[in-house]
Amino acid sequence: MKVVIFFLCISAYVKVSLAEGAYFLSDDFINDINSKQDQWKAGRNFDPNTPEEDIKVRLGAILDGDVKPRVKTFDPNWPAETKIPKNFDARKRWRKQCPRIAEVLDQGKCGSCWAIAVTQAFTDRWCIITKGKHQMRLSTSNLLSCCYLCGFGCDGGFPGMAWLYVQRHGLPSGGNYNTTEGCQPYSIPSPCKYQGDDSPYQPCTPVKETPPCESRCTNSKYSKRLDKDYRYGVYEPSASAKFLGGHAVKVLGWGVENKVPYWLVMNSWNEYWGDHGLIKIKRNSPRVKLEVACLAAVPNTKKKSTEDMEDPEAVADSSVESLNEDEEV
Repeated sequence: MKVVIFFLCISAYVKVSLAEGAYFLSDDFINDINSKQDQWKAGRNFDPNTPEEDIKVRLGAILDGDVKPRVKTFDPNWPAETKIPKNFDARKRWRKQCPRIAEVLDQGKCGSCWAIAVTQAFTDRWCIITKGKHQMRLSTSNLLSCCYLCGFGCDGGFPGMAWLYVQRHGLPSGGNYNTTEGCQPYSIPSPCKYQGDDSPYQPCTPVKETPPCESRCTNSKYSKRLDKDYRYGVYEPSASAKFLGGHAVKVLGWGVENKVPYWLVMNSWNEYWGDHGLIKIKRNSPRVKLEVACLAAVPNTKKKSTEDMEDPEAVADSSVESLNEDEEV
């Protein structure tokens, strides 16, 4: 059976609950949420004394008000009568070809979720469409620091503009912080310990400003030049929830739990947040509106950008919104 993967890896926006006059990490606020519904169980991922600003600084996705992504409504490779499975998890579907789909990243104390969500999603799609040939991560650091039209770096960015940047310029390779993977590894100290979590990491280091754009490979052990390198429970906000800021995430799949349809979402606050770095968010929730801000692209392995690249790797074809993987599920 074939299926259309609409949102294998996309950017989205979520809300954080906040009650007027009540600190949203307090026992009283959490107990109040749990007493009024049983669809999901509220808990604490941060110390109750964590300032609101410490959380808001990580919510770096800015709504692309002027960017209207094209919506794909027909594809001859996927007939309208194709049956979409009730449950789907990209980690399980491509666990052998692309095991890094399941890797939870950590953005550190920087509002770079918009850059991480895009590079992580495109890295996954690049791996899938090449049937596991390309495993190396694409550089979040390059997108964060070099896309000047994408926004404000660690102070937030536009996921839609980030996808356009990938399409027009491509991305070099680059692994996690303090690694020797790829040309430009992530430049923000991470993973790190958020106030009050149970992780074994060091406390998060404040980022004074976005690291500068580099025109060379920052990993001295990497062999290529930069110009040669391009290639629990289902959550729904409570009635007292207040919007704190946009946050970009990666959607891995979907399913139904206790008759409630959900999106399976991966965050970028390390694996000690939520359910091992993941959360289930109710589909079509009017208070989350995840579906109205979904972006994706499919790698075009035949396209070459003559503007900024000598290697055709890692170029997005934004005209395609669903993944044309001609395989059985």
